[in-house]
Amino acid sequence: MLRKKILIMDIGIMNGKKFIGIAGTGYDALVGGAFQSFGSRGPIPYFLIGVREFFKYHCLNYHIRVDGEIIQTEALMITVANTREYGNGAVIAPEADPADGCLDLCLLKPQNLPGAIKAASMLFRGNINRHPGFIVKKCRTLTIEAAGQEMHIHRDGEPDAQVKEIEVNIDVGALRVCSPLGN
Repeated sequence: MLRKKILIMDIGIMNGKKFIGIAGTGYDALVGGAFQSFGSRGPIPYFLIGVREFFKYHCLNYHIRVDGEIIQTEALMITVANTREYGNGAVIAPEADPADGCLDLCLLKPQNLPGAIKAASMLFRGNINRHPGFIVKKCRTLTIEAAGQEMHIHRDGEPDAQVKEIEVNIDVGALRVCSPLGN
């Protein structure tokens, strides 16, 4: 007989819409949107789109309020993580725990080509949090604005309509998952 355990997880909410793993704005949201409409799947098209968009992408200046603290910064991407990875082994939030009552705000500062290559390598090695242009903060609520400019956004890898303001909060313990009992 299969034995089970019930895991209790948090859910992130971005602009009133739920996400389980990762949500964000910036370069990764732009690449995700371009990949969605590309028509071909797999790591090679994703890589090619990522390279193409990197050379075209213009970083925005963001006004971020994190649990009441204000951060003014330019960023390549801003990710709000409930879980550790985007998928395919790309670990954006090595310390994220979907049951800790917090989200991880992950911010990558603008990068030149060598810095971006280093960041991508560290992303796939699971140690992006050691990159000198990477900032991570645990939080429960945050808002993000980009001086009235529209921002590309995604939730769990799915692109969404561009917005001028992002509001994120957490619904603690909102998801119950049935899992096989470990050994």
